[in-house]
Amino acid sequence: MQRTVIAVVDATRARLFTYERAAEVGGIEEKLSERFDLVNPARHRTPAQLFSDTRTNTSRTGGKLYGLDDHRDAHMDAMDSEFASAVASAIEQAVRDTNAKRVIVCASPRMLGILRTTDLRRGGVVLDEVAHDYSKMSPHQLHDVLVERGLLPASPRRAALAARI
Repeated sequence: MQRTVIAVVDATRARLFTYERAAEVGGIEEKLSERFDLVNPARHRTPAQLFSDTRTNTSRTGGKLYGLDDHRDAHMDAMDSEFASAVASAIEQAVRDTNAKRVIVCASPRMLGILRTTDLRRGGVVLDEVAHDYSKMSPHQLHDVLVERGLLPASPRRAALAARI
């Protein structure tokens, strides 16, 4: 049996899937199921909800008085790093729970860069990375995209259906 954990991540949401493929008496059985959905609540807020209304280094007309930084970008980076750490922990837990030998991480390029700072390659797990945001795709669409990229094997049933069309 082949087990793979698939993580689809952007700054606001992470979805974890388990892909299982096994040779059964009736043929090859495969199953892609969503394990859980993590949400970054801080990214669902607007900047006005996260930060104070005024910047200390701007004038009333909106122009900057001097080139000071109020550290909003650094705060957003810290929130994204904290979320990436939670996602990495969830991936590691899913790998332990399923005894998966492979992890596929599909993330927006920025989030993928942050996730690379975590250690997802522990325990001999093979890690594949896709720098693209697939977070809004259905499981079937995700499966098809990963098959097209050569990261998952093609489903014999879907190949037979496609041949009939």
